[in-house]
Amino acid sequence: VLPTVLKTGKIKEARAKLSRYDYALQGYAIANYRLPFADSNGDGREDTNVFIGTLPYLTLGLTSGDDVWGNAVKYAVYGRPGNPNNLTDTSDKATLCDALSAISGFDSNIAYTTTSDTCAGATAANSANQAYVLASGGPKDLDGSNGFFDLCNGSAGAGFNAENKIQALNYDDIVRPFSIMELIHNVCTP
Repeated sequence: VLPTVLKTGKIKEARAKLSRYDYALQGYAIANYRLPFADSNGDGREDTNVFIGTLPYLTLGLTSGDDVWGNAVKYAVYGRPGNPNNLTDTSDKATLCDALSAISGFDSNIAYTTTSDTCAGATAANSANQAYVLASGGPKDLDGSNGFFDLCNGSAGAGFNAENKIQALNYDDIVRPFSIMELIHNVCTP
């Protein structure tokens, strides 16, 4: 019983830590009218034109970007090079709200979550683009590849497994997406 209780406690702690990172990102978006780029080199600072990487915790004013197991939290933000609606390239409320309102359809090259068993099966019917996604690899590498991240979360692509869905027995990641609609509500709604 004790190992199960300890594991459950760590998972709750991991969810709480992702929640704190989520609130820091929301605060950053409200204060700066944009989301930060991802960190690509592990220094904790956002790197221009990097949309999938690790959490830019120093840019957010945090002391760490790790999960409770000591691994870097993966971060993906809505955007890609040359896309006119990147949520990282806005500078005022009107520009951010215009970019948010111009987003339509599903794009598998931009941060998304899917209920498909594989990212290759992601479609508009089972997937949704997100303003950003945070992911912890969980306590173990259950799928045996891509470090601690399992299934879609471990790929180099923009896809992440849906929050709170057990994809398979070889999956223990924790995902926290923030939807485009939530960002519209937080920033653009009077």
